[in-house]
Amino acid sequence: MAMPKASKSLASPRIAPEGILALFARDVGALAERLSAIVKQEVPGVVEKAHVGWKGIGYRHPEKGYFCGIFP
Repeated sequence: MAMPKASKSLASPRIAPEGILALFARDVGALAERLSAIVKQEVPGVVEKAHVGWKGIGYRHPEKGYFCGIFP
């Protein structure tokens, strides 16, 4: 899967977390998916966001803020 082309604005292109994981070898993506599932199960209300430039997925609690990321 090709990465989305950067727009001329300063904003990063939007991509789903699954799109980030698709960039990596199947075993690496599968491990990252397991970690993601654990985070989502253990932290009610977590907000998950893909970070294209970092090729990672960030996790933020609505009240407490950013608390971790997965960078395969």
